[in-house]
Amino acid sequence: MSKTIIISEDVIKSGILKEAIEFNQLPKPIRIALLRGKTPLSNNPALPNDYYLEHECTKRFSDMSDMNSVYNGVNMVSEISKLSQECSEIEKPFRNNLEKLCAEETFALFSVPSDKIDFLIKLVDGIDQSTTEVPFGPNEELPPDLNDVNELDEIKIETEKRRVQNALNSGAALSYTRLVLNKCVSRLDEFDNRLYELYNEYLDLNDYLLYYNSEETQEQNQKNLTGLSLVTLGNESTKNQLKVQGTNFAVLLYETIKGLLEIFTEHGSPENPVIAKAVMSKSDYITAEPWYMRFGPFLWGYMETAITPQVSRNNARLIPYIFMKVSQLKPEKYLRLMRETFAGTKRSKAVFRRVVEYANLKLDKSDFDARMSANRSDTSTVISDQEIINP
Repeated sequence: MSKTIIISEDVIKSGILKEAIEFNQLPKPIRIALLRGKTPLSNNPALPNDYYLEHECTKRFSDMSDMNSVYNGVNMVSEISKLSQECSEIEKPFRNNLEKLCAEETFALFSVPSDKIDFLIKLVDGIDQSTTEVPFGPNEELPPDLNDVNELDEIKIETEKRRVQNALNSGAALSYTRLVLNKCVSRLDEFDNRLYELYNEYLDLNDYLLYYNSEETQEQNQKNLTGLSLVTLGNESTKNQLKVQGTNFAVLLYETIKGLLEIFTEHGSPENPVIAKAVMSKSDYITAEPWYMRFGPFLWGYMETAITPQVSRNNARLIPYIFMKVSQLKPEKYLRLMRETFAGTKRSKAVFRRVVEYANLKLDKSDFDARMSANRSDTSTVISDQEIINP
């Protein structure tokens, strides 16, 4: 016996049916992970509603429909591998110059004095993973040496906060990588006038592959790793450290920018080392990175909107103070502010207006270390509970 399904005109006009169809066109592994809540940001308190990730991913997927016609029938993994190899071959005679250019442009982007951070930025043929202990997946074991079960609740909410931070760092890094590339066209042309177009094609194809090649096995992730950034926070007697590897200049830019953003936000990590380690083990893992790169662009887009027009993409010097200030919020306040931000509310814009004003004051001071240190001590005076929580 057949069934007749009647769809009202209102449903068709509302776009609900169109979005449902487009969502069902998402590659099955991504669609299933979203539906089953198996992504790092699923059920995160910072999301405005239960369908937020599905809705935003569908919009981003739809925006790539033109690329689908270009790459239809093409082995995309092979294509990006060939593209990366072509970049690498052209870059080899200029690697030292490109490494220097990457350091100069990324540190200048955020107005960070390079002598304040110990850094090693290298273009490589393959990523050396021996220097990192980043796990493949999240550590679900209970951490040892807990004082009481209240610390389990603290770990859970701190983990939700860090996962949002990681996604924002990835999204902002992808955005600023494009910005820096556009500023470097003439410099890149001095090495080889093919490079700029190759880097943009590589980034476009990488964005595309995040949605169209979603089979994430341990072997594939480790074999296909193209970049790595390692951050070590300093103290009163040592500098922050940043070590970056990339298989081409575009990846090197992305990883360096992301590493700097991580330095800005790490000061908001839990002070208890046991809790901090547990949170990292549940947030910073290999298979989480593609999800952060999928979600990051639209999440960063909402945050960028909240801080615009006070901060344009060309005034990234304020970003260190904005990221550090917001990251130091207690998890509940941070997640509430992000929920306002991702929903695009007037409240989020009002809060960020205060943060930007404060960042401008800090930027006027001459010493970067002094500005960063002061930023660690007075978060609560800039963003009050009343602004975020109360109507």
